[in-house]
Amino acid sequence: MAEYKTINGLMKHMRANHVQIGGSAEKRNLINLGYFHGYKGYRYFRYDTQRVNFTSFAEVYKIACYDDALKSLFYGKLMFIETAVKNITLQSIVETISTPSLNCLLEEGIVGYKDFPEGTSVRKRREAQDSKNKLRSKLLHEAEKAYSSGNGKTSHYYESANHAYVPLWALFEIAMMGELDFILDSLKDPIRLKICKELDMDYSFDSDHRIVGSVIKRLRYLRNSVAHNNVVYDVRFNCNQIKTLLKTCLSTEMNLSNPTMSNAYEYVVLISLMLKKLGVPKTENKRFVRKFRDLTTKFEAEIGTVLATQLIPANWKAEINNCLQKI
Repeated sequence: MAEYKTINGLMKHMRANHVQIGGSAEKRNLINLGYFHGYKGYRYFRYDTQRVNFTSFAEVYKIACYDDALKSLFYGKLMFIETAVKNITLQSIVETISTPSLNCLLEEGIVGYKDFPEGTSVRKRREAQDSKNKLRSKLLHEAEKAYSSGNGKTSHYYESANHAYVPLWALFEIAMMGELDFILDSLKDPIRLKICKELDMDYSFDSDHRIVGSVIKRLRYLRNSVAHNNVVYDVRFNCNQIKTLLKTCLSTEMNLSNPTMSNAYEYVVLISLMLKKLGVPKTENKRFVRKFRDLTTKFEAEIGTVLATQLIPANWKAEINNCLQKI
């Protein structure tokens, strides 16, 4: 078993590994940052095989401060997008189905085994039905958990003699971004089309109207990393290749060159696209993008040429300027 090290021992260990650290100020920064959360987390870029060639703890701390600033910048915008898209989805559903109940949503709004044309494989039908069953379980679980914790958004309906079910708007209030992503994927095409039109995202290259679900799925990865205070500046949370649909959308709408969603600036562009579609004023949207530009410009200057070359893509500023022109 590895020997437990005190903070002084960890500082000695870092110096032995050619990372200079010393003095009470840097000791305090290391304590506040956390050796395992901070130094261990920031010592590689994106993949643990890509080590960052630090020479001092000051460099580690600058990266950590930049990362924290990005998380602060992203958090409010991600929450706004989640809430707005959730409300648009709910509105599109209740305007389409008979009654605003979970049963009605499942029967009239969600794709299941029986909703495919003749000749569709049993495997595809069963996968859809399995997703439908999982959605029912997820929403009911959230409702039950909310009720057990005394959440008034559900207890009012469970305990009132005047209500036969918890309405969809109450379920959507407690649903997390993961459920929203799942719901968007499972909705029948007429409802997905309605959502796309509401957001002015009805594209000829999106015949199944899945672009909104694709965007939310991608933003969910970032949102979860921000919420759990994980490293985000190097987009290490990006675990899936970008789909052609989202790639085409970002290229067409925001003039983003060859999107891969493997760089922080690409998530800034994606957030900016959604702010634009949600009617956020241009001045506010541009302020968000410029704030990222300012933070990254400052970080690039502070971290030095050698590390900047490793940590920051060379084309980031040009892509951000393209984004500003498309807002």
